[in-house]
Amino acid sequence: MITSPANLILGGTLVFIATVFLLLAIPLIRRRVKVNYLYGIRFKKSYSSDEAWYDINEYGGKVLAISSVPMFILGLLCFFVDLEANQTITLIIAFSPAVVAVACALYIWRYTAAYITDSQH
Repeated sequence: MITSPANLILGGTLVFIATVFLLLAIPLIRRRVKVNYLYGIRFKKSYSSDEAWYDINEYGGKVLAISSVPMFILGLLCFFVDLEANQTITLIIAFSPAVVAVACALYIWRYTAAYITDSQH
């Protein structure tokens, strides 16, 4: 195990972010988050009905949960790769949460855009 500051900070940050993603995803998947303007998948179509809110948020929660797994694994791998000797790998790993977040948002947006509400039948 490599315990340089870069490894500890980057690995710990990725594990933390992955854990937060998972903890935020669980109530969404379980449909426990009521319609609100603070927490959840908040696209315009999400607010079209309660059914849309819960369906879109459940899907979004699943996307967040699934994306947390590789991020968590990547965080753990940081403790075993010499990041100070591999600056390119360090940069790629450092930007991976942003890439994952954007990919999640696009994936959820695509689902939301294709979501058909009762009023659209």
